[in-house]
Formats: sequence, C-alpha cells, structure tokens
Amino acid sequence: MATLRLTVIEESPSEVLLGDFECKSCLRCYAISNGIPDFVAADKVSEVDEKWMRSYDKIAKSYDRTLKLLNQTPSTSKTSSATKTSKTPCDIFISPKFSSKTSRNT
Repeated sequence: MATLRLTVIEESPSEVLLGDFECKSCLRCYAISNGIPDFVAADKVSEVDEKWMRSYDKIAKSYDRTLKLLNQTPSTSKTSSATKTSKTPCDIFISPKFSSKTSRNT
C-alpha cells in the first residue's frame, strides 16, 4: 500500500488550501491548489486531453466568479428564506434572448 506525505503551504481551519502530496512508492508529487488535489500525472495525459483540461479550468474559474457574484447580491425579495429561490449560474449564462423558443420580430 502506497503512503502519501502531505506538505502544507497554506491552510484554513478546515482544509489544506495549498500544498502537495508525495507518494513514497513512486516519489511523484501531486499539487493541491485552492483546496483541490490534482492526482492526474502530467506525463500520462495526451495532448488532446491537456487541451480539454485547460478549457475546463477556464470554465471553472468563470463558474467560481459567477457563484461569488450571486452570493454577494443582496436579495430584494420579501419572501421568507424557506420559499426564496436563488439564482444559479445557468440563470445568468442561459439568457432568454438566446433561447430557441424566443420569437423574433422581423
């Protein structure tokens, strides 16, 4: 059974935010960034997969920024918190003007 050694560079009270794991068996290091360990070995990823990974990383950053914006927006509704619905990133990215059901005046 392989053993991982944890190196902590930055942490919060509940998680490691920045650091790495080192496998004692194969001596590989796996980075931890923003609290997420990356166990994908870079030398095992094809060029096509690498492009997809970079694309998803960009999407994730945009998604995270959107969530932060949504959580900072004060609610103007006077409904109770039990019945209040919150916006999701899909509410922002899927606008009615882009919907296929929207009719156009031509």
